[in-house]
Amino acid sequence: HIAFGQVFNDATDTATTVVYNQGQKPIKLQLDQTKLPAHVSMTASKAVVEPGNTVTLSFEYNAAQKNDWGYVFDFFTLSTDDAS
Repeated sequence: HIAFGQVFNDATDTATTVVYNQGQKPIKLQLDQTKLPAHVSMTASKAVVEPGNTVTLSFEYNAAQKNDWGYVFDFFTLSTDDAS
């Protein structure tokens, strides 16, 4: 869940979140396979998250490109090589 809060329809906004690897194996992020809406971009602080470590994901939301008003929801799934 990434919440940008109030974003005016002609603005851009950024948000970050931290993802923790609680598993026993490294997890490789597959950003090129993650299907984001065209008006959202994402970067990661690293490509592989070792067990017990975190990665910071940064998002940019372009409301002018979305061209919508009111409460807006978009969905995506972060692709990784984790089979579980």
